[in-house]
Amino acid sequence: MAALRSILSRREVNQFCSIGSELLSGPLSLSLEKWEAALEALEKAKNDSSILPAVASLSIDSASTSVRHYHNVYSKCVRLMVIPLRRWQQWREGLCFFMGESSREEAAPLATLCRQCLVSQQECFAVSFWGCWSSVVIRLELHMTSLAAAAASEVGVEKSGENGDGDVSFEEGEEKDEEEEGVNTEDVDLSILRLRRRCYSELYQFQRIAHDAAHLFGSYAMVGRAERQWLTDTFLLGRDEKAAEALVRRSFKRDFGVPSADLDSGVLLDEYHSFEINEGKEKAMAKRAQDTLKGAWCLKARDVFEHEMRAQNERPSKECGSDNSGNNSCELLVRCLREKVGRPDLAFAVTMRRILENEPFPAKVDLARVEFALSLFLQWFEKYTHERHHGEIPLFTAADLWSFVLERHTELLKWVVFHYCHDEVVADLSSALEAVKAVGFSARHCLDVYLVAMASRRLSNDVRKQFEEEARRKVCSWVEHTVVNTFLSAIQSICSEAAARVAATAATAATTPSFAFSPEIISVHINVAKAQLLLLCDAAFYAMDARRILLPVVDAGFKRMSAMSVETDLSGLSCWTFCMLGVLSCLRRSVCCLRDGSLPTDDLFTTLHSHYRTLQRLSPSSTADLVTDAWIDFLSGEGRGAVVGARQGGIFDITRVRHALINNDDIVEGFGKEKGGKRLRDE
Repeated sequence: MAALRSILSRREVNQFCSIGSELLSGPLSLSLEKWEAALEALEKAKNDSSILPAVASLSIDSASTSVRHYHNVYSKCVRLMVIPLRRWQQWREGLCFFMGESSREEAAPLATLCRQCLVSQQECFAVSFWGCWSSVVIRLELHMTSLAAAAASEVGVEKSGENGDGDVSFEEGEEKDEEEEGVNTEDVDLSILRLRRRCYSELYQFQRIAHDAAHLFGSYAMVGRAERQWLTDTFLLGRDEKAAEALVRRSFKRDFGVPSADLDSGVLLDEYHSFEINEGKEKAMAKRAQDTLKGAWCLKARDVFEHEMRAQNERPSKECGSDNSGNNSCELLVRCLREKVGRPDLAFAVTMRRILENEPFPAKVDLARVEFALSLFLQWFEKYTHERHHGEIPLFTAADLWSFVLERHTELLKWVVFHYCHDEVVADLSSALEAVKAVGFSARHCLDVYLVAMASRRLSNDVRKQFEEEARRKVCSWVEHTVVNTFLSAIQSICSEAAARVAATAATAATTPSFAFSPEIISVHINVAKAQLLLLCDAAFYAMDARRILLPVVDAGFKRMSAMSVETDLSGLSCWTFCMLGVLSCLRRSVCCLRDGSLPTDDLFTTLHSHYRTLQRLSPSSTADLVTDAWIDFLSGEGRGAVVGARQGGIFDITRVRHALINNDDIVEGFGKEKGGKRLRDE
């Protein structure tokens, strides 16, 4: 019956669910035109009763199927591409539309599904718009909602306890009185420590959000204000009042060290004045605030904020901050944060906010800009991982640190691939490949930095090993699934389509494209990049995966070179030689990683030796030295014993094949057979 209901529910919304289905189940697409068409069609169809009947008239299964499809199309789109803000708003409004139609009592499962999708949409938005106030607001709202829910559940537990056995309540009351008497004599520092441990996750989230909002001059103080309000409402006038007061002071102290509009206007000082009764502490905090306001960071941040306010007032309907003066102000702020303040993390956040908010969509995020952003991020990461973080609440837990690192790399990856590939007809595939490799190498470099930092920590071997293995697992999984299987595969799909177009128009084209940038060559480079990234992450684990990627390329590449040698296309042969050298280099490394006894590697080495021989024979004389050097390097290292031991040739093969190549001789055996002539008879 369940299967039958599923079939019937699918039929009711089959036409609606067919919209964008090819993008969900087909090859990965980076085409902005295709995704925009699918999203626009979904938005129109959900209001068209001829395509999607009124949700109230549908069965719960049918309505849930339509909601899942609508949400899945948007979710996959934002995993692959960047979309304008209006599409994010439409996504949210669409889910609210389905939720509004699920108000009847029996539709509770549909309403639950819509709420889950809305939370998922908000979380995706917060990640994608990290660095913007809109992201901070969502995270703060979600955190405050969770705090309210936790408080409500605690009240429920207390009420249920009050209705329990009277004798038990009396004993608990006696114990509570004894505890409160102890608190009066307890050291405040111990009370703070206890409260921190009790509210670790709550305070940790406030700290994270405040850190990610520190570059937002106009709105930063709102995070600390929400934190202090929660501390006041929850703990003041209670047994932990002294500890809560200390935590409120520390929250103020943190906010007085970060430039903000509320600090600049004196609002934050007024709030502290109304809270603080210790005159000495108030004077010290006022001095800290003045030092912050006089600093270069505050001056530059105020300039950017004032420019944005002027731009909003002058052009309320347009994007602000995209003119030359705004760009100059942002660049000065980034330079100040990076060089003078020593906060490359905030410089990175300002850079991302410019991309996401300040520049008209889509911002230009090319390879140079991504490399600059990555340099800021890596500078912060090296500094953070090598610092000693004192205190009970770190900025990141180990798990959250790697989530943050990989999320930032993923968003940069989406932006730069979008820049080069959103129009598949004129996509710059070569630049896209270089950009993807840069982001992948950056994530791998972060892992190296982390491992070096962990080696210097005073940790037990078991704990250190656990941290290292978890970090390595997350980075390797991200490289495999996000970089290799998603973005590089999507770029390779564009290569296949472009190669088909080139083949179809080759007969009528007046000129042929450069071989170095031909889709066929780039596709080989992509396969090499896949293997390189996998081997860099974990050569032993991914050795066979790399071979599965590269071995088909070897056969196809040699066939292509054989055909081109007949056509005497030296330019094309040179490009293919460079490609095949990269392929054989990765294969050589994969074989080295299989030397653990699980597989016999001698046959693999001799096969690789024959591949070098074939490549030398097919290569033009202009690349003979490059192939020779690579071949000698292989034979003088790991391949020497295996090749000679199997009696499959050796170093002398290089001389014979090279001699035939340079002199254009077809040497089979011995010497003296000239091209086109007869072999001399031995006298």
